[in-house]
Formats: sequence, C-alpha cells, structure tokens
Amino acid sequence: MKLHVIHNERKKFQCVFNTLIIKNEALERLYEDGFIGFLDKYGGECNGKITVVSYMGVDIDETIDDLLENGLKFVEDFMFIDASDCLISVPEGQASPNNEKQRIDWLKGGFVKGHVYVWYNGNNKDDS
Repeated sequence: MKLHVIHNERKKFQCVFNTLIIKNEALERLYEDGFIGFLDKYGGECNGKITVVSYMGVDIDETIDDLLENGLKFVEDFMFIDASDCLISVPEGQASPNNEKQRIDWLKGGFVKGHVYVWYNGNNKDDS
C-alpha cells in the first residue's frame, strides 16, 4: 500500500520542468481507478480542486496518454506546462486548428518570487 497526502491547504503549486495540472473531479469521474488510483500510479501534490505532477523527462507522455485513454480531455480536464520555458504547451495532436495557445478558464498561473506557480481559478462556472 502506498501512502499519499490526499489534501493540503496550499492553493498555489510550484511547477518545475514539465508539469501536468489535472482537475480532481475529472480524475474521480473519468479515470479508471478514480482520483486515488491516479495518485497510486503517478503520485502528485493536490488540494481540493487540482492535482499537480511534475516530470523531468519524457515520462510525461505516458501519463498524458493514460489520461486521454481514460476519457479526460486536454484543456477541459487537464493542462500541460513546460515551466522551463514558462509556456503553456499542447501535446502532439491536440493543437487547435490555428495552433494558438488556448485560454484555460479553470486555471491561473504566474511568477511568484521567480518561480512558476499554478492555482485553481475559483471564479468560473466549474467552481462549486
């Protein structure tokens, strides 16, 4: 049995290298083994709204593929940030027709003391 911190009070999470940000409700609703199953498999930090997982290499591709195979949708349910470039990126095959960056209404981010952070945007229709 793996032990995880299921909830912490932090609202902002630091992003390092390649980072996935996933809505907890999407994991619970769509992921085969639910929110806890995802944490058992990939780990991560979470609060009541989002789970954040950082990777240093291409391991992130396996996780993205797993999320997509379980029915989670890019942008709607999860997001990828390349913190080293401070850009919001799109996984291969998920780009918009004009290859434009997409606005994420449920997620905010920015620099805090020289580091990239993300936090759940509680000012939208998904915040209940």
